Amino acid sequence: MTASSTSDTDTRTGEVPAADFGASADQEAGWPRGRGRGQRQERARSLPSVFGDSAGRAVPGAPPYDDFESEACSIARTFALVGERWTLLVLRDLANGVRRFDDLVSHLGIARNVLSRRLAALTEAGLVVRSAYRAEGARERHEYRLSKAGRELVPILLATMAWGDRYLAGDEGRPVIPRHADCGAQVRVLVTCEAGHELGDRPRVRLEVGPGSRRRDDRTTE
Repeated sequence: MTASSTSDTDTRTGEVPAADFGASADQEAGWPRGRGRGQRQERARSLPSVFGDSAGRAVPGAPPYDDFESEACSIARTFALVGERWTLLVLRDLANGVRRFDDLVSHLGIARNVLSRRLAALTEAGLVVRSAYRAEGARERHEYRLSKAGRELVPILLATMAWGDRYLAGDEGRPVIPRHADCGAQVRVLVTCEAGHELGDRPRVRLEVGPGSRRRDDRTTE
């Protein structure tokens, strides 16, 4: 999901995304308060805001996005957990049935100690489930499968694949083509709202401030 409006005026509605960020507008709109507000006011006048109300409408006095703490964000928290290259490739292989440690080492070309750390972190985070197996005449080993939370990352992997197919595949074409196992049609990852509207490749999105947001206390002007 990407936030849209980058101009001072919404060309479709004529709305100005961000109005003056004064004390009265801040209090009336109920925006979380932070310190250093005097330094923020002039900057807020020059930056459009991606924030709106629960109906998606622009709200006068809405602060700019960078008025909020960067780490108090579900994107930041998710990528802190799975954003590293090896972690994403391990998730990709698990999603495609490569589940045993030695098979992962062989397919990924990853060092065994690095794979051990990645699998341990994913297991501790609840994205991967480890289970024991024993081949006849061999010692007990473990295989790894995606948990429910891990399977919910599959659309992210598919969206990443689709982006790579569009921009990085080159003249050789797509390495693999995902298809729906039940009907054979190609799989597409779409962004829709709860009302069923498809947002397309330039989604217009406003953000509603949630209860877990935190305003920055260290805002300074440049």
